[in-house]
Amino acid sequence: MDERKLRLEAVAIWQELILQAKQKYQWWEL
Repeated sequence: MDERKLRLEAVAIWQELILQAKQKYQWWEL
């Protein structure tokens, strides 16, 4: 397995989760 590829996939997943969390927090703040 390519360690770099796995790392990039993990980063992409985290970025999506963070974006979703930010959208939820913004919604709660409204």
